[in-house]
Amino acid sequence: IPLKSLFLFGGGMLDSALVMMGLAYFLSLCSEADAFIGASFTNLFPSSSILAFLVYGPMLDLKNTVMMLHAFKPKFVICLSILITVVVYVCIKVVSLL
Repeated sequence: IPLKSLFLFGGGMLDSALVMMGLAYFLSLCSEADAFIGASFTNLFPSSSILAFLVYGPMLDLKNTVMMLHAFKPKFVICLSILITVVVYVCIKVVSLL
């Protein structure tokens, strides 16, 4: 992904948190690997956005969503995904204001 496209969507501090959460959803391997990937973004994004990447990735990612869809009803998986996304985003917003 070109860096210019990340900056297009992640202009503000809260918008960059959403971009990093989206990257975490697709790039999450494991919590140890996420720490190294997150550290590579330290010069590009605010620390609150990197925190969003590190918190959101282990909680919800693509492979986890596929596994949950096979075990639970789709309505539950969608509700859980929305709940996790909103809670992480609100917590990151609070942390960025401190």
